[in-house]
Order: sequence, then C-alpha cells, then structure tokens
Amino acid sequence: MADASLLRAHVTKRFGGLAALDAVSLTIGAGEVCGLIGPNGAGKTTLVNVLSGVLRPTAGSISFAGGEIAGSPPYVSRGSGSARTFQTLRIFPELSVLENVAVGYHAHTRRRDVGHERGGGGCAPRDTPGRARGALTRERAARLSRSWG
Repeated sequence: MADASLLRAHVTKRFGGLAALDAVSLTIGAGEVCGLIGPNGAGKTTLVNVLSGVLRPTAGSISFAGGEIAGSPPYVSRGSGSARTFQTLRIFPELSVLENVAVGYHAHTRRRDVGHERGGGGCAPRDTPGRARGALTRERAARLSRSWG
C-alpha cells in the first residue's frame, strides 16, 4: 500500500546544549486537520518553524507530499502548496477576512503558472496585467475561504 501521508517528520532541534525537539515524530495524512497543543516552552513554535523551513533541524528528516524538505528554505515547501503563518490575529485590521486571505494568497501568485497540479486553481502568468491578476487572486482566495465552511 502506498504511503498516503502528506507530511512525515522525525526531527531533533538543538540550541546549543538545549534540546528543544528531541526525536519528535509526526505524520499528517492528506485532508487531515490537526492541532498542536502543549504548555509554554514545549517546542510547538520550534516544531512549526522546523517543518516550514524557518529553522533547520539539527537531525532528522521531513517529507512533504513525498519529497524530502528537511533543511530547505521556506519557499521550497511554499512551492509545494504549504504556507506558514505567524501568530497574528489580523495582520491588516482595516481589511476583511477575505482581503487578508487574498494578501496571503498573493505570495503564491508569482511562483507558478496557470493550472497548478495541486488543485489550488493555479495562478496568473507573470505577463497577466495587474488588475486581472488581482481579480484572479481575489476569486481564488474566495474559493479557498469557501472550502473552510
């Protein structure tokens, strides 16, 4: 049977002599929604930073959508359809939720061509005029937000 996991990780992250993550294992299947809970200092943010490429693991492996990404910069996992957000409730308080999603989605619009294979709807080609690119971004952000329910 083929491995249906979207993300598999077994990582260690040390800061000097302190082990923030010590052989932490995680598997997330495609379509799963999961949470990461624990007390302050448990390593939650460190784990997210290692998984997203913000920090390099000291040891271990991380595979995302079947490809090894441990130690890769953040744009590698983002190019696979993953994105990391930071603990900010509203980055732009004057914007609506949909407009905030569109701002985040915009980071993906300059890296891929129309018809992206992950079903994300693809993005406008680089030569698409700015106004049309904005309309495509808004439409795709709206489609994404509808999928949340």
